[in-house]
Amino acid sequence: MRRAAASAAIGLGAALLAGCSPLIGLVVRAAQGGASELRAGETVRGTTRGQPDAHQPSCGAPGGAGDRAYVFVPEATGVHTIEVEATYDSVVAVRDEAGEWIACNDDTERTNHSVVRPSLEAGRRYTIVVDGFRAATGSFSLRLDAPEPEPEPVPAQGALALGERREGDTRGRTDTRTPPCGAAAGSPDQTWRFVAPAAGRYVIDVDSADYDGVLAVYAPGAADPIECNDDHGSTRASRVVVELSAGQAIDVVVDGYRGAEGAYGVVVRALDADGPAPTSQELLLDTPARGDTRRGTDRFQPGCGSQPGARDEAWLFRPPETGAYRFHVDAEYDSVLAVYELGGTSPLLCNDDFGSTRASRLATRLERGRRYLVVVDGYARNEGAYTLTATAVVSGGGGALRVGELARGNTAGGADQHTPACGSRPGSPDERWTFTAPASGQYTFHVDADDFDSVLALYDAQGRELACNDDFGNLRASRVEVPLSAGDTVVVVVDGFQGASGSYQLRVAPAGALGPSPTPPLPPTPPPPPPVEVENMGAMETRCASAPALPEGLSAGRIVAATRAARTSCGSGTGGDAVYTVQVPAAATLTLRTESTLPIVLELRAGCSRGHTVVACETASNDPNRVALSARLEPGRTYTLVVASLRAGDATFALDATIAP
Repeated sequence: MRRAAASAAIGLGAALLAGCSPLIGLVVRAAQGGASELRAGETVRGTTRGQPDAHQPSCGAPGGAGDRAYVFVPEATGVHTIEVEATYDSVVAVRDEAGEWIACNDDTERTNHSVVRPSLEAGRRYTIVVDGFRAATGSFSLRLDAPEPEPEPVPAQGALALGERREGDTRGRTDTRTPPCGAAAGSPDQTWRFVAPAAGRYVIDVDSADYDGVLAVYAPGAADPIECNDDHGSTRASRVVVELSAGQAIDVVVDGYRGAEGAYGVVVRALDADGPAPTSQELLLDTPARGDTRRGTDRFQPGCGSQPGARDEAWLFRPPETGAYRFHVDAEYDSVLAVYELGGTSPLLCNDDFGSTRASRLATRLERGRRYLVVVDGYARNEGAYTLTATAVVSGGGGALRVGELARGNTAGGADQHTPACGSRPGSPDERWTFTAPASGQYTFHVDADDFDSVLALYDAQGRELACNDDFGNLRASRVEVPLSAGDTVVVVVDGFQGASGSYQLRVAPAGALGPSPTPPLPPTPPPPPPVEVENMGAMETRCASAPALPEGLSAGRIVAATRAARTSCGSGTGGDAVYTVQVPAAATLTLRTESTLPIVLELRAGCSRGHTVVACETASNDPNRVALSARLEPGRTYTLVVASLRAGDATFALDATIAP
């Protein structure tokens, strides 16, 4: 009898709508009490106060909250938008005939707004539930819009909904695409489909706990990506920003750097919808801004030296024109400076020290119309007063080089025209010069950077790389030396290590005129430094006694050249080292991944120095600045982790530690 009545109600609703409106076939009825019908474009209002807790949607932890349920039988197949506006933290969910939750959303843009867009089949019976986060209840309005046409079939993994984080894993997958910003042929990937609900700019973030991911966005079926990114803030995060029209579909491809694979999370947000709120302080060009982080709160952890608990201050910056900008802070303490795109959770760039521990500086290219947050933080938990300035960078670089003349430029104002093989990466801005040899002979090209880690490369007329150098004596200088015949023309490219950019001076001279070269003319890379022959056991034992415990998760550290004491078993150099202690209450596996500004070695020891046993020691040949280590730990023992630099000079590093059974 109830089934017959339901069929009659559906038929009556269709008859009433026929010929009156193109928005036909949408009938919503309350599961309890026979609520009135809802046609497309209309809204039903109700309350969850005093209602029983009859449903447990798959999101929002709604246990204990009263809910309202509605039955919906669509007459047309398509994507239906179901939207709830509430006076409380709402949840909306859809269950199919088999009782499976097929869509669920807690928050969309704000806590009292929930939206789902499930694909529903004509003639099927669905239950729409309005619930609350945890025990929240209140008044709400429920709207069900007309079905949209089905998007193209979703490839591989599934659909992404705005604001909903999805989990994935590239392990065991096939190689369907090879994003050009870091992936390698044969690298497994996963593809998701996202359809923009409205015209606007969207930010797509991928983060992983255990591998270096690559993110790319393609038009469905396209061979070349719209956007591609390897690292955003760290090697385990990637981000792209795309502008989409309403209803536009894109393929979101998650890959791995040079074949890396693992688990990850992916989320799409409307730009400016999430992330730190704008500050009332606005940073203006060429106008010094003064502040004190002791008056701030700990809202940001930039990752280049700051630690949780360190208070910071943020300044809103609106670029008047698209171009390169330099930010500089002078502080009474050891400062950290970072730039975020508004709504972002990871910095675009981060710097700890510039010239001294109290100064920090960075330069980057920003776009007009976008908003950015310039964050002043402190190394470790340092805090205090500071002065912050922003200036526009005028490059002036590029053109013809002449022997003996000093040329100046700034790569922050350049574009990515080349990717030198000795330290640059795709997306790194560079500037190119030309040089024509006036006579046959050996020529030396030397760059001194003011505020970044430079890379210098030479190319012939066919675009082949002739020579490349990252560091010459220090991180900011680079030098190459090549033989040229009279009339030979080469392209001289000034780039930055792993995306770094800034101002520089460039010179060319006959070989020997600029001082001795550290290497034979070819190859330009200096030989490895000699190893440390003997460990300073007394110094190591003293350092182990006061060494900090190894923090789990992502942290930042520093290697001071003067602290060199350890001799690691799988390679030593002239650099310093950092020391941590590790203890576990039960047997566990330690997994470490590091990225440093200088090549490093990781060594895990049982004990400290005298009588220690090496548990594991790792270095890397392909990318010596990125090293991983895994070892089994036993309870009741004290382990020592040594992070040692292979090259002279101070270094900073990011350390990602996981301890699991």
